[in-house]
Amino acid sequence: VAPTTPVCDVPSSAMTGTVVQLSCKETEGSPPSEYQWYKNGVALLEKTGTGSARTPNITYTMNKKSGTLV
Repeated sequence: VAPTTPVCDVPSSAMTGTVVQLSCKETEGSPPSEYQWYKNGVALLEKTGTGSARTPNITYTMNKKSGTLV
């Protein structure tokens, strides 16, 4: 099954020192998609797929059409 367009949830803002969750989900597709988050062209996590990273004092902006953090 071809992948569908993912639905990404990225807060529009966050307070310094708080935890922010970035997520993307899709309803169809095989094999499941893997996601990699970037800031200024640098991967935020070393591994694609599910995972978590706690990085303090970072500002994220997402391109709503591509889902890419800029």
